[in-house]
Amino acid sequence: MKKILTLTALFLSLLSITGCSSEGKLHITSNAKGATIFIDGEKKGIIADGIITITVDEGEHEIRIFKHTQEWDREGIKQTFVADKSSIEVYVYTDITATQYRIDRLNIEIKKQLNLDKKSGTVVIESLMWKRCSEGQTWNGNTCIGKGDGYEWQIAQDHAKGVNFAEYSDWRVPTIKELNTLVYCSNGHQIKYKKDGFDNRGCGKGGTRQKPTINQTVFPNTPTNGFWSSSSLASYSGYAWQLNFSNGNDDNYYRYNDYYVRLVRSRQ
Repeated sequence: MKKILTLTALFLSLLSITGCSSEGKLHITSNAKGATIFIDGEKKGIIADGIITITVDEGEHEIRIFKHTQEWDREGIKQTFVADKSSIEVYVYTDITATQYRIDRLNIEIKKQLNLDKKSGTVVIESLMWKRCSEGQTWNGNTCIGKGDGYEWQIAQDHAKGVNFAEYSDWRVPTIKELNTLVYCSNGHQIKYKKDGFDNRGCGKGGTRQKPTINQTVFPNTPTNGFWSSSSLASYSGYAWQLNFSNGNDDNYYRYNDYYVRLVRSRQ
């Protein structure tokens, strides 16, 4: 019996010396460079450019990537199983969420840019004057009354030419670039374009987002739907650009669809 115990102790000693434990390797990459890596809640390092390799025990593991800046938080979580002596490549995508600092800063900037005229129902933003109500709604001195009207694209252009409002008769349907400037993402996101001022990606999914995606104090009772622009689509003569204020995305659609209209005029 003593001989068996001695052999067992020797075998266990050899295992500890040779490192024959059940381990595998994680090769982790992410879209958040400079983020901190946590494995099962324990900080394991910083992910820089390239791949970081971490040795873990065999089993199920939670990988968390987190990065905080003054204006943004990035976080991604992924579950993965690591087998003995395995070598696994894992990509962890992180969602981006605006910090409260960014949201407050953007709100302050918006207030500085506004010149509201409650009497006439207009607002001046930089070089443009906008009607605060969409066509078909009525300004009562405080808010927009009614649901708004839908127009086919060409009818919307023709309608604008006959509008006389706030003692101005040069109202028009805005370009898609102008219409995109009205997108307000309450989650702090800033829209990005695939093209120059066209085909934006909207307000994203991170954080709580109010609908419609427009400053509702400035443009009250805005329908949560598509609004026509005056920008036609060069590659398809029957299509034009519109912006959907349910998510802040713009896209091109058939001109015979009915969408809402918000008019604008250029200030001289």
